[in-house]
Amino acid sequence: MKKLLLILFTLFISIGSLLQSTPITACTVKGTVKNASGETLPNVMVVCLSSNNTVIAGGVTDTEGKYSITVPPNTEFRVQYSAVGYIQTITGITLILEGDDAWVNIDVVLQQEPE
Repeated sequence: MKKLLLILFTLFISIGSLLQSTPITACTVKGTVKNASGETLPNVMVVCLSSNNTVIAGGVTDTEGKYSITVPPNTEFRVQYSAVGYIQTITGITLILEGDDAWVNIDVVLQQEPE
């Protein structure tokens, strides 16, 4: 009986440890930037700005127009996309994420500047 109780106690402790979620320390903002024709755009500057226009994080799209930026969780920010010959585009989002898998995908289409 003591062995059975010890086994059950150990099992409950193990399950409890597995069910606890790890606090999120960072979130990934990722996506793809394209032009109006659907072609991916490399070398687009992607910057996450706070409400007072402070840069939180930033990066540049790769040759396939993809980007990935790490930002703090539970953060309100805007994502600014800038490329030569295109109109600067800004999207605003609030990240309130819980759990182990913290990411958000934002795909954008940049419009060309008028000539």
